[in-house]
Amino acid sequence: MDYEIYIKHTDWEGICYFENNKIYRKNITTEYGNYNLNKNILTIYWENWSSEIFIKDNNYIYYLSKKYNNIIYNKNISDNISNISLCNKNIIISLSPYAIKDTLNINLLNNTIINKNIYCNNDFYEASYTIIIELLNYSESIIINIDNYSIYLEQLNIKKHNISAMTLFKDDYNLLKRYLKYYSNLGVDVFFVYYNNEINDNIIKLINENNNYNIYLIEWNYKYWHSKDQHNAQTMAINDSLHILKNYGNYTLYNDLDEFIILDDYNNFNDMISLNDDIDIFQFKNRFCKMGNELIKYEDFDNVFDLSKIIKGNYWDKYREKLLINLNKINIMGIHKVFNYKSNNTKYISEFYHIINFKEKYREDLMTEWIT
Repeated sequence: MDYEIYIKHTDWEGICYFENNKIYRKNITTEYGNYNLNKNILTIYWENWSSEIFIKDNNYIYYLSKKYNNIIYNKNISDNISNISLCNKNIIISLSPYAIKDTLNINLLNNTIINKNIYCNNDFYEASYTIIIELLNYSESIIINIDNYSIYLEQLNIKKHNISAMTLFKDDYNLLKRYLKYYSNLGVDVFFVYYNNEINDNIIKLINENNNYNIYLIEWNYKYWHSKDQHNAQTMAINDSLHILKNYGNYTLYNDLDEFIILDDYNNFNDMISLNDDIDIFQFKNRFCKMGNELIKYEDFDNVFDLSKIIKGNYWDKYREKLLINLNKINIMGIHKVFNYKSNNTKYISEFYHIINFKEKYREDLMTEWIT
């Protein structure tokens, strides 16, 4: 099956699916036609008639979910909602923290809401806004109506795991290969990665070439900054992943593709966690470094990666920490810190090497200068 879509038509409504260039109404296999999808317009050619359907208009969203390995496409639901996911008996709605949000009118067509939690962080630099809807029953699929937008959702099929890693990337996507190798060796079971652009053939090829790892790629085509110094895409992605991964894993590492944690006192993350089972937040501090003196192209990084060539620079004892967290204990994350966490169960573990001598993004001043 290539696609599924919930269609509300003039004389009928229901789920259709797309297979082998044909469209079928679910459970009515005798009624079929051909189709063409051009941007947000779906044209269906039935046996005796054709019809154009807007995937997104002023009244409804007919969410078309493309099934492609472990790739989750951007839903583009509205100006406010950045993502919506069905995870076990929870619906996770991630919203832009800077949009004007009236009270959302939320209704379900085939389930019951038993609770709703809002996790809102109004920090100027790292704001976030997430709504968690708890459902009465488990459903393989669900139809949710939000302010007259009808959205068909299927269960996310994420592998159960102990440790995952989440990151957001864009032009530096060629660093992903080494990141996967490095953190898989440290015990990461699942990689939940957000691409800050529209997914293209190069990104799909990269994921397919590394399909020996458990990678889930999320299209996250939102502007990186809201305004000067106000994070947008990254904080939304971090909190989106936080509440999704709670349903499938125990711990998540949050860091970037050019950052490599050095575990001096432990063999791997599993060893670190088992020897510190009372700790909810494992903290790693930033050390800007060069890997040799030559500039490195992103596309060459995996081949020239060599920690023995590290030239150490500026060490930050605060403000640039990266974290591995206990998912069950944290509800609001920033890029470098946790919000609304009142326990003292935090432990500094070690530093990480933050590589700066890339040809595409050379930042020599970070080796010696304290920049805020």
